[in-house]
Amino acid sequence: MKTIETEVVVAADGNLSIPPVENVEPGKHRVVMVIDEAVIPSTTAPAGELDEFYQVDPVELDELLEAIAESEAEKARGQQRTTAQLRAELAQRKANRRVQSSHEIKATV
Repeated sequence: MKTIETEVVVAADGNLSIPPVENVEPGKHRVVMVIDEAVIPSTTAPAGELDEFYQVDPVELDELLEAIAESEAEKARGQQRTTAQLRAELAQRKANRRVQSSHEIKATV
């Protein structure tokens, strides 16, 4: 049994948004929740206001989906990568893509 203390967002329709957790096997789990009735004051913009600032990068999304597929294939073969390993790999891919983009820009100038 694991204890995870985190913050969740309760939408107007009652749905919960829970941040990802690490070191928990994927699948259905029984949980017990205790919700503090005091709402934590928001320090971020309301939902929808950030849409104009962040757009999903299709290449980044493709890389994420590829990494997930690779992870699932490894899991099927009895191998498994942790969330931290996946994040590190994705960060490295993103860094490599930025370096490649900067080289392409320099080559065209």
